[in-house]
Amino acid sequence: MHKECITELRRMKVLKTVCKALAVSLAALLAISPLGACKSSNQAQSQASGQTSKGAEEIKPVKLKAFMSDPGFQAKNYGNDPQSKEIIKKTGVTLNIEIPASNGDEKAQLMLVSGNYPDIMWINSGTTFEKYVMGNALQQVDTMAKQYGYYDNIFGESIPMSVWKYWIRNDHYYGVPNWTSEDGFGAVGEAFNLRNDIYKKLGSPKITTIDDFYNYLVDVKKLNLKQNGQAVIPFGVNYGTGRDVLNTIATVANIWGSQDYFMRSLDAKDKKVKFLLEDPNVLKAVKFLNKMYVNGLMPSDVITMDANKRNEAFSTGVYSTWLTSFWDLWTADSVLKSKNKDMYYKAVATPEGNPGTKANLGGYNRIGTVLISVTKNCKDTAAAMRFINFVLGKEGQMLDFWGTEGETYTMVDGKPQFKKGVYESKLADWWGYGAKTGIRYWDFIPTQKYNYERTVEAPDRQADRKIAQNAGWDAAPLISIYIDSTTEAGIANANIEGALPDELTSIILSKDPSKIDSMYDTLVKKMKQLGSDKLDKAWTDYYLNQLKVTA
Repeated sequence: MHKECITELRRMKVLKTVCKALAVSLAALLAISPLGACKSSNQAQSQASGQTSKGAEEIKPVKLKAFMSDPGFQAKNYGNDPQSKEIIKKTGVTLNIEIPASNGDEKAQLMLVSGNYPDIMWINSGTTFEKYVMGNALQQVDTMAKQYGYYDNIFGESIPMSVWKYWIRNDHYYGVPNWTSEDGFGAVGEAFNLRNDIYKKLGSPKITTIDDFYNYLVDVKKLNLKQNGQAVIPFGVNYGTGRDVLNTIATVANIWGSQDYFMRSLDAKDKKVKFLLEDPNVLKAVKFLNKMYVNGLMPSDVITMDANKRNEAFSTGVYSTWLTSFWDLWTADSVLKSKNKDMYYKAVATPEGNPGTKANLGGYNRIGTVLISVTKNCKDTAAAMRFINFVLGKEGQMLDFWGTEGETYTMVDGKPQFKKGVYESKLADWWGYGAKTGIRYWDFIPTQKYNYERTVEAPDRQADRKIAQNAGWDAAPLISIYIDSTTEAGIANANIEGALPDELTSIILSKDPSKIDSMYDTLVKKMKQLGSDKLDKAWTDYYLNQLKVTA
């Protein structure tokens, strides 16, 4: 555990023993804090676990502006669904949420440059988050948590310190990570997902190597199948935009045994982190995707479609195969099964790029990749922290994952249990049913601790999850790496991150495979001109330090 974290936990234990004696003095002290007015000491203690005490003073309504980085986020009309109504009731906070039309990182960085960023932000980890930290644009979550009495809930009860230590910056924490998983459940989902009915039609062939997989797609194309009057497309990949493009290509490279994430390639044996293009398997990944495109197995549309169009494509069933997280296809499966019980997507074991070498795909992400931050522009930090504490606490988590007790679930032997049809209805109409019941509608700061999939997941989905886990690897050390954006390495990192996605995409969409090698060599040289050589040492130094901290 990080030594600052240990020191802090010890200090908090001492404070607890004298809390009652200092209650009056503490309340007076906090009242004049620049972070804003705070509740009484007794009320703060009652709120530490995400609850609101019966004797608490009336909470005044507050409107805060917020920004979500995910352009595919579809929840809307905050305050109209059961979940957000209850959040407003318990915290007094109403959010006016802005969702970007396309690239969320670009929008967030423009906000930072202009200084016109909102009260609360959901920021992607990586360059964007680090720029906000270095730009002194974010409040210290730990400082506010201690001030308002929420420290124990946020740092330990809801998110363990084993996760928090990956996110320490300058001895403080500037964002609350989402989708954390202490035991690894739900931390990885990438898989090759085949449409079951087509797979059966071809005799359920054994797919062991990447060549087997390619040949399978060729056979799918030869069938000349139609879906809703449209020719079935053999292969689709959740390509994304911006940094997501780099992670997609890195994931494909992992089929040949690599452990790549985003722009980073892990050499665990030599304990080094290298620039992505230094991994020879990345060129194999680029050639593989180009081969799919040139031979008519993957259209260029799959590269350019946004999140909404991709979700529509999932549900039409027009693609015979998707390389994406298996849970991305849950709603599509419900729609397709309603037409044909054998029509749904199922994961298959990841084909090996190098026969005999374990194929990897997505890395385990147990520490989160989006951080919820309170900015320096926040006009009411007390309200912002009250909101964070509630949605992160048990009551807020149960509200998000299970809905309303008595309406969508009941307690049986001390454990929540969905009422009949709730789980199926949610999967069949993700956003519509979410708006109706509040279940998984906003997912403000979800943690895997209360995820209903732990108890109600159907057998076929359990099988898909196991397949994804078998191809997983621990990506936490790579996900959490950061370097000072004002250093030479930091500047190079930002410049390369901005240029590399489009450069790689142009190679993948080349119509002449014979030019791939030369185009790739040119790209490597171009990235070196932008400073890629400076990244290896900076990343490796941070990685080695993290190994010491997390040992």
